[in-house]
Amino acid sequence: MADRIEQVQEALNILQSLRVKEEVQRFLKNHRRHYSGDWDKVKDWVIEAVLDGKISARNVILFLDDIESFGQQRVYLYTASQDQIASLFDRQFILETLRGAGKESLLDEPEVVENPVLTELATVRAGAREFRSKWVSLRTWWKTLEPQEIIEDGVTYRIRKYEKVDSRASTVLNVDRESGNVELRIHKLQQGDDYTKEFNRCATFVRMFLDVTQLRPLNLNNAVKTLMQGNETRNRRGAIRAQDGTIIGFISANKDEDFTKSEFYSGGIEKTGGRFNGDSLNCYWTVEGSDGNLGRDVRTVIYANNDIAFPSAVIRREFEYVLRRVRYLAQATP
Repeated sequence: MADRIEQVQEALNILQSLRVKEEVQRFLKNHRRHYSGDWDKVKDWVIEAVLDGKISARNVILFLDDIESFGQQRVYLYTASQDQIASLFDRQFILETLRGAGKESLLDEPEVVENPVLTELATVRAGAREFRSKWVSLRTWWKTLEPQEIIEDGVTYRIRKYEKVDSRASTVLNVDRESGNVELRIHKLQQGDDYTKEFNRCATFVRMFLDVTQLRPLNLNNAVKTLMQGNETRNRRGAIRAQDGTIIGFISANKDEDFTKSEFYSGGIEKTGGRFNGDSLNCYWTVEGSDGNLGRDVRTVIYANNDIAFPSAVIRREFEYVLRRVRYLAQATP
């Protein structure tokens, strides 16, 4: 029991770092337990419920696994054929794959890895309709600090500084059997040109179950174009690609304004003769445009090739809503 309580405490530490106190309180409330108070009190309520046998340690760990790693990530979207994903729903295949890696105990029993040293497989959940595997690792995260001004020889310089932070992060492979939808979710990617390098690294260890590089990427240019022409999002920055390959970029005056409502945008569209593809879009999914599915505006950056970035932390409901809409718009007839 002591080992399980230690795992629960580690799970709670991770949940606190994810800033999802409201979700933990909802978890307690659903189990008819006390849930009010600050983080320390909320964690005490969970430990008390486990010790009293009202909530199992396994349920706490599964809860962590269910809500971890939504936001601060880049999500690569694919569509797979049934033949390509059939093995993921063959429990014998999964068990043999795990046994070969010395991880057979993981099947449907996630581990809590609070401080990984290397990249570690922590979750393999193989249901009738959904397959999910999760790896955790330490990843470098560059935190932007307040810019500073210095004066040298009478010249004022403005210096932007970044703090290098080693942060726990996860990589998730999620596969829906019925639709063939596949997601590679990479949490806390390094900034800049490391996106491609980190994607290649993650795709390599995910390959023990599925080679995503052999799947069909979901092209998102139709989603970008549709969102630019509608009212579902507030569009901060974006780019379109004309038929001749020319890229035209747009940006609003501030994050509360929508560049698609400007004359500059209208003029750019007119130059293309109305024939263009969406290239990228930095936008906010608005509460008003979500039919009650969002409790706040959610920022994303959508890239036409097949990926979408969530720069900030979001909860699962927000994450799933945005991905559902992006997939629908990408696949809808223009």
